Amino acid sequence: NKNLGKLNIDLKNKFIIAIYSNTFYDYPHALGMTRFVDVLDWIKSTINKAAQNKSVIWLIKPHPLDEWFGTIKLRDVLNQKLPENIILLPYNYSGKEIIERADALVTHHGTAAIEFAAMGKPVLVADKGWFHDYGFVVFPNSKEKYLELIEKEWYKSINIKTKQTNAKIFAGIQY
Repeated sequence: NKNLGKLNIDLKNKFIIAIYSNTFYDYPHALGMTRFVDVLDWIKSTINKAAQNKSVIWLIKPHPLDEWFGTIKLRDVLNQKLPENIILLPYNYSGKEIIERADALVTHHGTAAIEFAAMGKPVLVADKGWFHDYGFVVFPNSKEKYLELIEKEWYKSINIKTKQTNAKIFAGIQY
């Protein structure tokens, strides 16, 4: 059952990809951004490409620290009506439910990538971070390639078992 409960959205026969946003609070992030000007550039570029991929329902998860610290909120900077296939989730939406319902993840270089990959779900990262080269995420070689993949079925051409094993090894060593 892929129904998103209290959002009353029927998702059957749709691939669901979660987009986990960065926080605006701690930018510039310690790991930096080499492919996008800032968080806003990354999220808007990602949304613009995701809107073209109608075979996917995209669930945008705002970073919880935005609300925690009372800073800039994602809903405030996305001053546009989102396309039908893109849903901005409320801050209080269950992270557990998202990870259970989503088939894949897109993130700049968020820690959720480890969790999703360890659960056997494909992960696409936009930029280098602290785990991009450990063999459990799809890490395109450029901004252009990343944006191109957003429009395609990038999640179908990966060996998920290998990525899952690599994520579990990484998590075991890291944590």
